Amino acid sequence: AASALYATTLAGELVPLGVDGAVLWRKNLGGRVYSTASVAKDGTIYVGSDDGHMRAFKESGDEAWKFDAKEEVDTGVLVRGDGTLVFTAGKSLYGLRPNGTVLFRTRLHRKSFASVAELPSGQLVVASQDHHVRVFSSTGEERWDLDLGADVDGAPVIGDGGEIYVGTDGREVVSLTEGRVRW
Repeated sequence: AASALYATTLAGELVPLGVDGAVLWRKNLGGRVYSTASVAKDGTIYVGSDDGHMRAFKESGDEAWKFDAKEEVDTGVLVRGDGTLVFTAGKSLYGLRPNGTVLFRTRLHRKSFASVAELPSGQLVVASQDHHVRVFSSTGEERWDLDLGADVDGAPVIGDGGEIYVGTDGREVVSLTEGRVRW
C-alpha cells in the first residue's frame, strides 16, 4: 500500500504495517532477512533473504517473481531511476531488470554485506570483506578498486560532489574519489 511501512525480520518475514500500525499481510521469505525492503516508484516491493532468493511483491502481497541468486541475499536492493535493480548476493554483484531477468552478474573477490550505492555518474560502489571498495560501471564492469586495509561491512555513502564515504573495521572513516583516498 502507498502508505505502508515494509518491515523485515530475522525470522524471515516481510511485514507491511499500515499507518495505524496494523499488520496488512505477512510473507515468509524462507530464510533470515538482514536488510530493509526497497519499494519502487510503481509500488513493487523488493527483498532478499538467506534462502538465496530476491523476490518482488505487489502491494497486495502477491509474489510477482522470485530470482534464484544461489547465494545469501543479505543486502538491500538499489532501485535505479530506470527501474533496474542492483544488489549483492554472497560473492556476486547483480543487475536485474524490473521483471527479474538478469542484466548482469559480476563475480566479487569476497562476500559483501553492504548495500550497493550509486554515484551521480551511474557507476556502482561496492564495499566488501576483502578490505576493498570497488567501483563498477552501470553494467557491472570494474572501473577501479582500492584496498583500505580493513573490511568494509557498511554501505557506502555518496556525498553531494560524488565523494564516497565508508567506515572500516579498522575504526576509520575514509573519503574516496576516483580511485584514491581523499582522507
